[in-house]
This record gives sequence, structure tokens and C-alpha cells, in this order.
Amino acid sequence: MTIDELKKIVPSATAETWHQHANGGGWVQNSAIVHETAFVAENAIVFGNRASIGNRASIGNRASIGNRASIGESASIGESASIGNRASIGYGASIGNRASIGYGASIGESVKWEVAPLHITGSKHLLNVYAPGIVKIGCHVLGIKVWLRDIGKLAKAARYTPKQIVEYKAMVKYAATWMKIHGIYEVKK
Repeated sequence: MTIDELKKIVPSATAETWHQHANGGGWVQNSAIVHETAFVAENAIVFGNRASIGNRASIGNRASIGNRASIGESASIGESASIGNRASIGYGASIGNRASIGYGASIGESVKWEVAPLHITGSKHLLNVYAPGIVKIGCHVLGIKVWLRDIGKLAKAARYTPKQIVEYKAMVKYAATWMKIHGIYEVKK
């Protein structure tokens, strides 16, 4: 991709504010931190305001990495995948082609996704299917079976309103069903 082609996607891009990564030739905003051993494919874009790409990570063609997103060491981002602003992809995780990871989402270490992970924005916190059998709500990462059993108690401890408790119980039940459909209900050992 040329600088002129990049400008069609990012109109504010200039040769002074962007550069092509030495390993792969993809475009990186100068404020991003991309390890020299990371691979950024020719048509990939790393929107930089403090984005971070780790050692030996791989960013596929036409993939885009958002502001303040973090891609862990040895992680793999598929072709045409989109990683949102402030999203975090853990060490060795693999995000498939055309997957979309939303704003602030977090994908754990060594997770391999065949489908785009589930994210539900609730009225208080984001629910994120973090890994097979694992769900993150707010800053709490627990097995889906624990969430199903204890969501009422956990929500009360987090000072959820009665309406929010009903909402999050429904969200957890939906996440459990979604995980069963995609064969990721059980924790991988």
C-alpha cells in the first residue's frame, strides 16, 4: 500500500506521521510501538496513539489495530481483522480472519478463536467471553459455571441495582448458550 492509498483510509496520514514497518511493510502511525520482530503485513494498518504490538506478533493483510490497543507477544491477528481502541489481545492468542474485537475488549493468553468472541455491553460493565469456558465482566474473570451459579451474589457485591442484576443474569445465560453453540463452554486444559 502506498501513502496515497493509506490516505484514502486515514485522510490525516502523512509521510511525517506514519511509516512502513521494516518487517512486512504495513503502515504504522509513529506514536505506536511495534516491536522490530513483529510482522505487519503490507496492507495492514496500526493506528497508533499508543498502540503496542509485541515481539513476534503477526498482523495480517488489511487488518487494523486501534488506538491504545495492545497485541501480546507471539499473538496472531488474521487478515481483515479489526482490533478496537483499547482492546487487549494476550500472549500467543490467535484472532481469525475477518474477526472484529470491540472497544476495550480483552482476549486472554494463548486463546485461539475460530469465531469472533462474544462481547455484550451492559448498563454497568462489558461482558466478554474471555477464553473457552471463561467470562469476564468488568474486572472479574471467572468460569461460566461460576457466573451462572453466583451472578446474583457477585452483582449485589458490586452494588448493581435490582434491574441490573436481572440484566446481567440474562447476559450470563445468553453467554453460556452462545459458548455451548460454538463448542467453547468447557474450560480448555
